[in-house]
Amino acid sequence: MEFETSPTIDYDCRVRDAKVKFRATLGRFDLDTPPDIVEAAIVSLNKGGKNHHYASPASSPELVETLREYVEGWAGFKPEYVIPSPAKYAVFSVLFILSKLHGSRVAVRDLHWPTYREQAKMAGADFVPLPCDADNGFEIGEEYEEGLKGLHENDALIVNSPHNPTGLVLKEKEKKIVTGHGGFVVSDEVYHELDHSGRKSFAQSVDPEKLVIIDSLSKSFSMDGWRLGYVATNSKEIALSFKKMRSQVLTSIPLFLQSAMNTAVGLKPELRERKEICHERLEVLMAGFKLMAEALEEKGNGLELSLPDSEGAFYLFPQLREGGKPLEKERTEEFFCTLLKHGIGVTPGHCFGVPGPDNKGKGCMRISYSDLNEEELPEFLTRFADALGGKGYADTDLGLKEKFAELELPSP
Repeated sequence: MEFETSPTIDYDCRVRDAKVKFRATLGRFDLDTPPDIVEAAIVSLNKGGKNHHYASPASSPELVETLREYVEGWAGFKPEYVIPSPAKYAVFSVLFILSKLHGSRVAVRDLHWPTYREQAKMAGADFVPLPCDADNGFEIGEEYEEGLKGLHENDALIVNSPHNPTGLVLKEKEKKIVTGHGGFVVSDEVYHELDHSGRKSFAQSVDPEKLVIIDSLSKSFSMDGWRLGYVATNSKEIALSFKKMRSQVLTSIPLFLQSAMNTAVGLKPELRERKEICHERLEVLMAGFKLMAEALEEKGNGLELSLPDSEGAFYLFPQLREGGKPLEKERTEEFFCTLLKHGIGVTPGHCFGVPGPDNKGKGCMRISYSDLNEEELPEFLTRFADALGGKGYADTDLGLKEKFAELELPSP
């Protein structure tokens, strides 16, 4: 069986090697881990003794209870089982377990984090893409609903809201469609603390007995280098299988990391601050890209720019169209290279679609704005517009530099 390397990592390596000023490929904050979390790990290490050795595979009862209460606060139920684990490993383990225990296929919106697809393959599960509507801002609609009808009760449905790569947050009508699946729901909640929509989390819409939550501290807590997260579920079967699998692969989470994790989930003020920073950056960039879209429309040269209504995570997913059709992969790659020359690195959208002629990510670019500080936003927009305006694209100066400078910027 052949596996693909992560295309998002491949493109980030190209961007890193190009030494661009704006590396808008990384799904992480430019902020350091909050000092209280770092201090908790240091204090634990300095105590020595058991904190330097193997920890119990079950993790500390204190941490498990803290996480159960944390999940109850945002997901609306207190899970019977919470198992600390790196989130990426957790996704694979859950898919593997469902595939082996129930013969589950893995279904997900056909615009998605590409790791789902490859990990399903590694787990020996068939992958089922569910259509979303690229012409309607990538929302879930009738085609997705029809796809759900073809699933079996034992199939696993992965849902990610806020969504990578678009930043979309499921609306109530979309939740009703998604919850029509009567089988297992694997809810990837790594961005749930960065939801600006004001709506309840998707997890609150699902029967807890059919729900498996996977969460990470990487995004909200600026802890991507710590590789910490957890699985939460009411399923004894899944929890026990996960613990057995982890004992053979990871053994346990080190105690000093458990101390850091226990501290992290109690830092609500820090979370609010990061969420506000994200929202402020999002509003500036949305305004800037709308100016670009309007300028292109005024030029009337057949090039169009559209933008889904991002309400969460820290991603924008603009799409370029020529003659009413999304740019093909080759043209998108050409624009990616043009952006590099202008000092900007992004992730081409075709990385997130199912490979083939109907790839839903055609003509799109995922922009991670979590690494763009407040003072740099006008320069980023100006460089992007300059790249869009030359090299055979709009082929003209869009004349937006002064307008970008007038955008109301968040306080640094």
